[in-house]
Amino acid sequence: MTIAPDDTERVAACRLANLPHVTARRLRLLLARGLPSVIVDRLRDGDWDSDPVIAKMLSFPPPRSAGRSLADLWREALVSSSTVNPLPPDVDVRVWGMADYPECLVGDPSAPAVLFSRGDVSVLGGRRVAIVGTRNATEHGRGVARRFGSELSEAGVGVVSGLARGIDAAAHRGVFDAGGSGRPVAVVQWTRRRVPARTRPVVVDGR
Repeated sequence: MTIAPDDTERVAACRLANLPHVTARRLRLLLARGLPSVIVDRLRDGDWDSDPVIAKMLSFPPPRSAGRSLADLWREALVSSSTVNPLPPDVDVRVWGMADYPECLVGDPSAPAVLFSRGDVSVLGGRRVAIVGTRNATEHGRGVARRFGSELSEAGVGVVSGLARGIDAAAHRGVFDAGGSGRPVAVVQWTRRRVPARTRPVVVDGR
């Protein structure tokens, strides 16, 4: 069952995604239990005795936490952030289980429970090819990746990469060179990671 997009739930999902020591697996386990706002309330109130899987996870003391459990760390984080709006500016937030979550990711067991995006997410529904490679690429390697990106874009195929310098960035530059119907898709990890400084111009204007 999917639910309609709601800013209250997006805010709650962002708060969960920003918890200390949260991982993709932990976040997905939490959001499988209900609406993000309900999960936030239950974590803050310590209401997990009836769920042994989550209770066991919450009892875990992560490294460098001075022996404090996830339950304590997350409760403290949620209380201290209760008056802060965590929604990032100019970024769309899509939550697993909501109606606007990309359909192509719904059945993927490794899909992110909370997806942060900029641009047109509908490109994920088209044909796509991933081009990833070394950051320390040779000039020849960068040229090949750039040509692949250009030819794929002209053929209407999207190019997906991790946007690292080297091969990834070269492939994206090729897409911008071609200006074809195939679009670039950059996948970077987690909510608080910035676009790598050396490849930021590729995102902004394709230089």
